[in-house]
Amino acid sequence: MRSRIEDTLFIIIKEARVSSNPVVCFGNILLSLPIVTMLANTMCENMQFAQAFLDFGQFPLLTDLFGYVLTIVCNCFISYKA
Repeated sequence: MRSRIEDTLFIIIKEARVSSNPVVCFGNILLSLPIVTMLANTMCENMQFAQAFLDFGQFPLLTDLFGYVLTIVCNCFISYKA
């Protein structure tokens, strides 16, 4: 399953990018995935922390940008990480 996802991602990158070397672009994307995952988990934890201490239960700016569903998604990431 993982190799099929990687193959599909490579095909999409090869078709979408007009670069001379799509392998380099694909490698850069794969190298950046762990960093993006850590940033997303940190943002989710910070949103949950902020929502826990607010009187009305939501942080208006972040809720407007990302919606309240993000907190539910964060629970999956946090429980997966633990």
